[in-house]
Amino acid sequence: MKPKPVRRQKKQTTSNVLFLGLNVLFLSALPVLGAFQLALKTANLLPLFLYPMMSVITFALYANDKARAKQNQWRIPENSLHLVELMGGWLGGYIAQRVIRHKNKKISYQLVFWAIVVLHLALWLDWFVSGGTLTELLFNGIFQK
Repeated sequence: MKPKPVRRQKKQTTSNVLFLGLNVLFLSALPVLGAFQLALKTANLLPLFLYPMMSVITFALYANDKARAKQNQWRIPENSLHLVELMGGWLGGYIAQRVIRHKNKKISYQLVFWAIVVLHLALWLDWFVSGGTLTELLFNGIFQK
């Protein structure tokens, strides 16, 4: 059996970190503003804590899955990772993909991941543009059937 080639870790340069930071700011702008507005409107702080909490959980799951992969252990199912991303942890998943370089090359995974990101951003955009009218119609249509 041929041994696996040793991959060299790509060095994190200042420009890479800056680029990641700008991407995170850009991607998180709508959710942060939306969560803040929702918290003010409902007098409930949960929306402010949901994204950061789910992002930390998602990052930890990515790190755990990568460690398991390196040790040839049983892996965390991709559907489980996508579920926590869908529950608000997609930003933590994005950061993990860039920082620990996990799940960042598999096309099928990336397609689902970015669909989740677009869904979240579209829902927040709807919240700002129409007060959530389209989102309400969508969820009423899904859950009333």
